[in-house]
Amino acid sequence: MPPEPAQPAARTPAAAPPASEQPPVASLPVAPALLPDADHPHASTVPTAATSLGKRSLQYRHHPSFFRSSYASDEARLQQRVDALAPADQTAVRAVWSMIQDVEPHVRELVLDGILHRSPLSQLSYISNALAPLTRVDFIGSLPTEISFQILRYLDGKSLCHSAQVSRKWRAVADDDAIWHRMCTQHIDKKCTKCGWGLPLMHTAVKRPAPVEPAAASTASAAGEASSPAAALAAGSASDSDPGQAVTPSDGALATSDGPSEAAEDPRGPPRKRLCAGARDSATSGPSAPVTPAMATDVAPSSPSLAPCAPAPQPAPQPASLPEVPRRRYRRPWKEVYAERLIVERNWRNAKYTALDLKGHKDGIMTLWYDDCKSLLVTGGFDHTLRAWNVQTGECLAVMSGHTRCVRGVQFDDSKIISCSMDRTLRIWSMRDFTCLRTIVGHNDGVVCLHFTDKVLASGSVDGVTRVTNLAANKTSSLNGHTDWVNRVLILPCKARLLSCSDDATMRLWDIESRETLRVFSGHVAPVQSLQVIMPRSAGDDVDEDEIKIVTGSLDHTVKIWNFRTAHTERTLFGHVEGVWCVDVDTLRIVSASHDRTLKVWDIESGKCMYTIDGHAGSVNCCRLSDTKLISGDETGLVTVRNFLHNT
Repeated sequence: MPPEPAQPAARTPAAAPPASEQPPVASLPVAPALLPDADHPHASTVPTAATSLGKRSLQYRHHPSFFRSSYASDEARLQQRVDALAPADQTAVRAVWSMIQDVEPHVRELVLDGILHRSPLSQLSYISNALAPLTRVDFIGSLPTEISFQILRYLDGKSLCHSAQVSRKWRAVADDDAIWHRMCTQHIDKKCTKCGWGLPLMHTAVKRPAPVEPAAASTASAAGEASSPAAALAAGSASDSDPGQAVTPSDGALATSDGPSEAAEDPRGPPRKRLCAGARDSATSGPSAPVTPAMATDVAPSSPSLAPCAPAPQPAPQPASLPEVPRRRYRRPWKEVYAERLIVERNWRNAKYTALDLKGHKDGIMTLWYDDCKSLLVTGGFDHTLRAWNVQTGECLAVMSGHTRCVRGVQFDDSKIISCSMDRTLRIWSMRDFTCLRTIVGHNDGVVCLHFTDKVLASGSVDGVTRVTNLAANKTSSLNGHTDWVNRVLILPCKARLLSCSDDATMRLWDIESRETLRVFSGHVAPVQSLQVIMPRSAGDDVDEDEIKIVTGSLDHTVKIWNFRTAHTERTLFGHVEGVWCVDVDTLRIVSASHDRTLKVWDIESGKCMYTIDGHAGSVNCCRLSDTKLISGDETGLVTVRNFLHNT
């Protein structure tokens, strides 16, 4: 019985056929543009393509493993075109191709030069159009992902966005979190050494309205499934996104940009259980967790999506507990984090903002304190009162009365508000109901300023004395040295130091424990009304003093930047035409408020005035700077909140 003929092996586009199965050269010689190059650097690493090629190998652009090679389709089209010719022309064409294939590379180049020299313009145009797609190589799409990352990491943000528009492959690489995390660590809360741009830190994420979760998503989540990744992402952002989560990029391992991972424990408590209407009775009778207000929203009997789960009229046995649905936290891409902060920084540079006026004080504003995390603002002034405001809505939350003279200073934390007044007292107010808890006396004259931390409370008086109280030990000491009003005190976070500025035109650095003056900063020729400190990113007891800068504002119309260690002036900022009442700083800019009814925004590195903000009808006595807002109060009792996150 004769043996059965062997079945031909299946051929894939990426694999070349064996040498014994290659077609003879006479059937279709390889085109000159597709010929292998023995001198190419990849020639020794690419498998053999045809018997006629001998020891030569494919060029890299012919090999399908490098990118989407059109070698096979081009060869098929050439074969069809040759078959359409007369037999004599077919023989001539194949003879030319065979000749070009057999000669050495330098001879082949000479032959090609001769062909180009003897070709008319129409054929040269044809050659030019044919070469354009053959010489175009998509390296990002063909190279390994790790190498593509190394290439794109050298681009700036704008170029990365353009790269993401090339193709799906480019977008997958250009939008990767690893690349944008590096962009964030390079720019956020500091200026990039390459492009000179810095982005605000923005401790709180933007509060967005939570999307309404459809009934289908609730049913799918109860079954532990999601109809699509987009639906699962929408469900996670609707119920689990935390708009108050801080975003602080680090140089270590890549972390999620908004909230912990799914496996992380939620600090707010156990995962919320989604209950249907038929399980409400079991939630009250069984040992399951109590229903919270957020859960009550999900189990409202009027919800149409929960109508099929309505309980039967007769009592029925209920399970002891309900299965818990794992929480899905929405993890913001680092590209979104970068883009959000880039918009804010552009608004800061171009002075684009929305303004909100807070009216309520009957006289001038002398002090204010703002917490961006709480959107809470507390102001005080000549009308002897303090007012608490919701900055998002512009609503006055409370009016605190008790001081009998002008309120000159205020500060608050999570539990208390402390204010000082020219009536020689300090008052502690409750953050819960804004009632006065305690009155502190001890100063012999009006109290002009205050500052406190978890352990120390400092206050400056008209008589030039600064009182420092150790809150843990309940001990008070006095720092004597200034000869006139103490206008500002600031407790440093390192080595128990305190800074104070005075109407005697000086600024002093104190050791709180020894109560001695360590340095005296002299240079202003008029009362120093305000001071702020620029601390390095890693501020601690071992911080380098050369990295600490001090910014002061004086009634001599200038703002000065000081070297902390040498007590010498590094730069003087000129621009105001009247005295400067207040200054505030962050890692990117300085803001000064002046008696000339303007605020000026300065670049912190170059010292140049970026722009001037007008609009106040009186002297601007105080200002406060955050990543997205600039708040100021003037002599007329008007408080203006400028929001750089949203511009008109």
